[in-house]
Amino acid sequence: MKKNIFAIGSYTQDLPHVPHASGEGVSLLTLDGETGQLNRINHPLPLPNPSYLHWNRESERLFAVSEDENSEGAVFELAMKNDSLSVTGQQRGPGKAGCFLTTDSSGSSLFAVSYLDGSLAAYPLQKGELSPSDYRYQYSGNGPDKLRQESSHAHHILMTEPNKFIYVCDLGSDTIWKHPLPLEGADAGIALKVPSGYGPRHIAGDPETNALYILCELKPKLLVAVRDRRTGDMMILQEYDTTGTDTAAPAAIKIHPSGRSLVVSNRFEDTVTVFRIIRDRKNSMISLIQSDIIGSGGKTPRDIEFNDSGRWLLIANQDSDSIQVLEFDSRSGLPLDTHPGDFKIGTPTCITGII
Repeated sequence: MKKNIFAIGSYTQDLPHVPHASGEGVSLLTLDGETGQLNRINHPLPLPNPSYLHWNRESERLFAVSEDENSEGAVFELAMKNDSLSVTGQQRGPGKAGCFLTTDSSGSSLFAVSYLDGSLAAYPLQKGELSPSDYRYQYSGNGPDKLRQESSHAHHILMTEPNKFIYVCDLGSDTIWKHPLPLEGADAGIALKVPSGYGPRHIAGDPETNALYILCELKPKLLVAVRDRRTGDMMILQEYDTTGTDTAAPAAIKIHPSGRSLVVSNRFEDTVTVFRIIRDRKNSMISLIQSDIIGSGGKTPRDIEFNDSGRWLLIANQDSDSIQVLEFDSRSGLPLDTHPGDFKIGTPTCITGII
């Protein structure tokens, strides 16, 4: 019977977009690979508002960014031992409302972004240990939405393999920025300008091609783009609606482990949408076919995550204090009509598999 361990970050303090926070920080859950049942295995680690988590397999460390709208917040390095977590390092965060972090493939650097300050920060990981930030970059720009795009709002980072470029989604300026690696203080370049007012939130790379999937928040759109590996520039190939309405605010995108499908979460419509990925290798083309729109089993689905086999999808329903589990076919990447139930946990915002 195979089990997976997942770390769940949950809001502990009220924010404008989280008016009823009831979380306890970072929790560890086991997923039963046969039944899809979740169980808690630790006492929560009471970090303040851990808005995003990242597991680095090389160092076997968990990293967290703490979201604070009034200060720079913090980034934390966590170690797991005997099914419990402890803080092994802490540095000041990337800026107000830190919302995402990730490491490079070598595990030598941690990168984090600030939503309100619209900035990127890099932290050396010396022998796997978190060091103070040695690089910060401030983006600039705006968009037509006067409430949400009054300034730059960095939201997500994609590392390309091998580590040649960092891409940053800027919801505020409708821009995907690019940074060549190693970072040497040069200005960020524009990899892509998305259609005005779309608000790019998250980006994922296709595991088999040069295609990229850009999920927009202000308009419920999913863009398929292709990147030039040499220059890092992107070009939009196709555009898809994530739902049948304009009221949804997409939150997260994940590619199924089979590489044959991808899933996005739709807040305010409380659904997840599944797309089949169709690759025409002969003509170097890629397209998507909408397969299913499924209820998220709760209110305001934010992050989503597959287990390693691709059989189970976990959905963090922030405003109904629960994680829903849905079953997928591990080979086709398409959903099955199985719902093992939900797991109650206060205001969950992010999920990452750590084993």
